[in-house]
Amino acid sequence: MSRSLCCSFSALSVEIALLLFFGVISPNHVFTTANNLVNIAWDTAETLLLAIGETFVIITAGIDLSVGTVLMLSGVTASWVMAQTAGTPAQVVNNSFPNAGVAIALGIPAGLAVGIIAGAINGVLGLSGCTSRLWLPPDHKWSWQGTDPEGSPLARTRREPTVRRTLTPTF
Repeated sequence: MSRSLCCSFSALSVEIALLLFFGVISPNHVFTTANNLVNIAWDTAETLLLAIGETFVIITAGIDLSVGTVLMLSGVTASWVMAQTAGTPAQVVNNSFPNAGVAIALGIPAGLAVGIIAGAINGVLGLSGCTSRLWLPPDHKWSWQGTDPEGSPLARTRREPTVRRTLTPTF
């Protein structure tokens, strides 16, 4: 058996062992219910898509550490635009969103535009390895985004959710 095939099976066996472990120790075995597994799939979809894209960057002998920050910046932008256009602050606090369609129609393109612009800036500055124009090393990428890698989005939100909601204790 080849070494890579052996490593693939060992990773799969660790994942199965973790699934069984958490299924056994969770109260009433709720970890392995269909609803929870669907929830895990939905929650990890963004990370999986980023990992697939990053795989191609790594294959070309490059590394781009900014994908998480760009995702956060574009997500905060999209949610902020949606929160500002969904309704008045009083309506939003009461979970009433009279302009939800307009908010979504404006928020998604705003988030995509910020992601595309930030990605283009990173690419031009040489943060994507061999496609670099200026050949800056990956650890210099934060110069335009601020000293804190998550500085821009966290400053915009003041480290708080963009929309406050009252959550039930079971959430």
